[in-house]
Amino acid sequence: MKYESKLANNNNIKEDCKSFFSYIKSKKGARVDVGPLENNAREVIMGNKEMAEELNNFFATVFTVKDTSNVPEIQESRGGVSGVDVTREKVLGKLKGLKVDVTWAGWTEP
Repeated sequence: MKYESKLANNNNIKEDCKSFFSYIKSKKGARVDVGPLENNAREVIMGNKEMAEELNNFFATVFTVKDTSNVPEIQESRGGVSGVDVTREKVLGKLKGLKVDVTWAGWTEP
């Protein structure tokens, strides 16, 4: 009897989970190994540790250090923010108008 039909008729899957997962594992595709790799010097790398180090070197190039020598300076504004009127009452009014089911329920009015 194929396991698919046995599985379809098995109402007790919680107690028979070992055979279920064994079946799933048997249907998974083959595991694909990594390597061998070739480094920048065109040398073939076959050892697990060496391949891991080469992959680390390759992917580490994604993370770069930012060049902070060309960061523009912020001009100080002496005029302040114009056209924006923010008060405690307006903020509390907007917060009270939020839907409770989509906001943080732990918020309380100060």
